[in-house]
Amino acid sequence: MQNLERKKEGKFGIELYCWEDIESLLGENYRTYQWYLQNLDVQRQSVVQVCFDCEEAEIVIRPKLFRKVKKYVYTPLAESQKRSLKSTQDMIKNIQKPNLDLLQNIHTMLREKHKINYVWCNFKIFFKNCGGSALKHWELRFYMNPENGVFDDPSEQGNFLMSAINRKPRKIEWEYEVLYHDPDHYPFVQNDSCSIELSVRPNIGVNKIPIVWKLLAEDFNDNGELILVVKPRIAEKEEKIEVYDKNEEKTEEMQLEYFCEYPKDDGGERQKFSITF
Repeated sequence: MQNLERKKEGKFGIELYCWEDIESLLGENYRTYQWYLQNLDVQRQSVVQVCFDCEEAEIVIRPKLFRKVKKYVYTPLAESQKRSLKSTQDMIKNIQKPNLDLLQNIHTMLREKHKINYVWCNFKIFFKNCGGSALKHWELRFYMNPENGVFDDPSEQGNFLMSAINRKPRKIEWEYEVLYHDPDHYPFVQNDSCSIELSVRPNIGVNKIPIVWKLLAEDFNDNGELILVVKPRIAEKEEKIEVYDKNEEKTEEMQLEYFCEYPKDDGGERQKFSITF
């Protein structure tokens, strides 16, 4: 009643917010939510921040996909016959002399590396202890729905032993889960932070990938969700097919595939596309 009466008098209105409304608004404003948590030291001694390294809970990734487009082009029969005759003549000439191009291609194939799948996307997750107490016997886990994609980072292979020797937290990966922890159980002290590198291969057709994180520690647990928005780059390749009937002219788009190709001689390092914000 007071709200309506004040509005009739031209004064500012009065609205009542319950705690459920405030929780909903905090969830929509990530920075405010983090500020609120970091100022609850009296009520809550343990507070963590888990976000992307841009301090946001959502980023865009740009995997590269490939689509073949078939174009059926009308070609008069006479022109097709001329092309066929020239192709046959060229073939006879190549048979009559050493085929150096063929030898070169064989040599190239023997030293070719495995194809690179350019759908892999790298990103970093920022992890910080914002609370008033150290985290003990902690581990941070990330989960992904198998319908959305898989985790992987081949560039990290072989680093587990080095991490253990240097007494640093290490990362263990499965297809749909990543574990980040300290096997030596060193406490994660106040205001300490780290950056965790991950890679994701999105499944074709997926537009959004929720990544659920869970922190398990002595006397403290927490969880949340990060979002990867998938906006693929699509490379197209045309394949022209001659038809001799004008009515058969058409264009067909094939299904999307992962973009793979042989890398250049770059010293064996795997190339990946980075995220864009």
